[in-house]
Amino acid sequence: MVANNFLSDGGDNFAAFTNGTNKIVGGIDIDGFAAYLSSHSPYTPVATDRITTAP
Repeated sequence: MVANNFLSDGGDNFAAFTNGTNKIVGGIDIDGFAAYLSSHSPYTPVATDRITTAP
């Protein structure tokens, strides 16, 4: 099973994962995200045009 560190540590009162055993941590997800942004700097997201206004 895979979960982000926030939920696996019981965030949002989601305590089910805190009862797990043999937890393997591959790193903190926010650190991975920060590393990605640093290695792709400057990051320029493309417009998705998903939000429109009604005519």
